[in-house]
Amino acid sequence: MSDDKELKGLWDTGLTHEECMIIGDIVAQWGALEAEIFSQTLESFGSDIHVSQLPRAMRNRNFSEVLELWKERVVDTAEDALKKILKEAYEKILKLKDARHSIVHGMWDFTVSEPKTISTFRVKDDQIIHTTFKDGALADVGMRIAELNMSIRYPGGIREFFKEQMSGGVYVNHAEMRRMKLQLEREQNEKA
Repeated sequence: MSDDKELKGLWDTGLTHEECMIIGDIVAQWGALEAEIFSQTLESFGSDIHVSQLPRAMRNRNFSEVLELWKERVVDTAEDALKKILKEAYEKILKLKDARHSIVHGMWDFTVSEPKTISTFRVKDDQIIHTTFKDGALADVGMRIAELNMSIRYPGGIREFFKEQMSGGVYVNHAEMRRMKLQLEREQNEKA
């Protein structure tokens, strides 16, 4: 608490604690997504390149430009099976960008008459953009970004993830292993 005895007013966004946690997770997941795409793109230039030799997009703060370079240098040059997975991830990222911009740059709004719905509005160029998140939609965005993070890191799926984890001698909790095996089995049955 502040030593200042003056009464201070705090703005209440109207968001629940759960919604705030989901928004925080979305921000963290998107940051991890941007970092992974940047890293993969950077690796595509090789280890003998100096920062000054990189294209402007790699020295800028515009994720859209790095994303396009990632598509050109990583996605488009990948082998067939990997290429398909990464191309799907690229398309999903493009679809989620507006929702992410609304979440991060938007001003939150709600109505008491529809408590399960929250929305944002933001100004872009000469237009006002409204985005509505009905019950569960915000959590769905977070889950989709987390799934993208996994798929661009481990395009071979959960097996590739386990192979990497186990190769380093990492202990895996047996209960978690069971849940993951069941999930893998479900995914395989859905594909069949």
